[in-house]
Amino acid sequence: MSLYDEYRHQHVVGLEGGIDPDYDQLKKHLSDTFSNIQIYQDLDACVDFLCNLSEGKTRVYLILLGLRTAYMAELISDWPQIAHIYLYDQKSEQPLLSNNKYLRFSTNSSRNLFISLVRDIELEQGIPPAMTYFTSNTLTTERSLRDLCSDHQSATFVWHQLLIDVIRQLPRKLSDKEEMIDFLRSYFQDDIVQQQHIDEFIAKYESKDAIRWYTKPEFLFRVLNRAFRTQNIDNIFTLRYFLQDLYHQLENEYQTQREWLESVIVHRGQLMYQDDFDALLKNSEQGNLIAFNSFLSTTFDLDVASVFAGSNTNTNPNEIPCSLFFNNASKSS
Repeated sequence: MSLYDEYRHQHVVGLEGGIDPDYDQLKKHLSDTFSNIQIYQDLDACVDFLCNLSEGKTRVYLILLGLRTAYMAELISDWPQIAHIYLYDQKSEQPLLSNNKYLRFSTNSSRNLFISLVRDIELEQGIPPAMTYFTSNTLTTERSLRDLCSDHQSATFVWHQLLIDVIRQLPRKLSDKEEMIDFLRSYFQDDIVQQQHIDEFIAKYESKDAIRWYTKPEFLFRVLNRAFRTQNIDNIFTLRYFLQDLYHQLENEYQTQREWLESVIVHRGQLMYQDDFDALLKNSEQGNLIAFNSFLSTTFDLDVASVFAGSNTNTNPNEIPCSLFFNNASKSS
C-alpha cells in the first residue's frame, strides 16, 4: 500500500472571502504539500464540493482564510465529513481566539497552521506519534523509542545502530541513487504532488543540501520516518544514497558548532497516547535507558514546540497528553 492509498480519503479545503493576494504564498505552500487539496473563493462552490463528498472514510480539514469566513465554522461544523476546522488570518496582530468547539486551531502564523494541520491528519489517519513506545511485554508495529532494559531489545537496538554504521561506510555508487529513485517512484506511485517533488529532487539535489531536503514536509521526510519507525531494514538500506549524505552533513554541522557552542537548550513538542506516556514516565522514574530510534527534530522556539505538543488547540478529542521535552545539549553530552 502506498502512502497515497492511506491519505486519499483526506481532503484539505481552503475557503477565502474573495481573491486576496496576501494569501497567495500560503495557498502555494498548501498545494505543494498536500495532494488532495481544493481552494475556493466562492462559498457556493465550496459547499457543493463538500456536499458531493461521500461520507464514511472521507475526512475534510477546512481552512478558513480570513475573518470574513469565520462564520462558516458555525454553519458546517456538524457535517460528518468535517474532521477539523482551522481559522487563519495573517492580518491579525494577536493569535485568534474562538469559543467554537469545532474550531480546532486559530492562528495568525502560517508556520503554526501547517504544524497543526499535518499533526491532525496523521492522528486522524491513525499514524502513531513519532515517539511510539513499547515495553518488554508489549511490541507495537511502529516505534521510535527503545526501552533498553531487556537483553532482546538491547540487541535489536545495537543491530540497528550497526546497520546505520555499515550504510555510512559503504562505497558510493550511481546505482544507489537510481535504486532509491525507483523505490520512491513506486512508493508514491499515485501521488502526483510527491512525484513532482521527486522530479525536483532528481534535477536539483546536491549532497550539501541533505538536511534542507529532509526537513521539507515532503516525500523524504515521510518515507524515512516510516522506515525507521517500522525498522524496515530493506527500505532503510534502499535509502542509503540519501542517508549517507544526511549523516555526513549532520556530522559536519556538529563539528562546526561544537567549536563555538558550549551548550544549548532545544525543545520538542510531542503528542503521546496515554499508555505510551505512562510507560515513558515509569521507565524514566526507574532510570531505564531510552534511545530514539529515528531522527529527532527540535527547535529553539518554545512556542513552536508547544504547537507540536498540541497545547494551542481548542479541542483534544482523543485526550492525548501534550508533552514538552527540554533537551540540554553540550560538548560533554
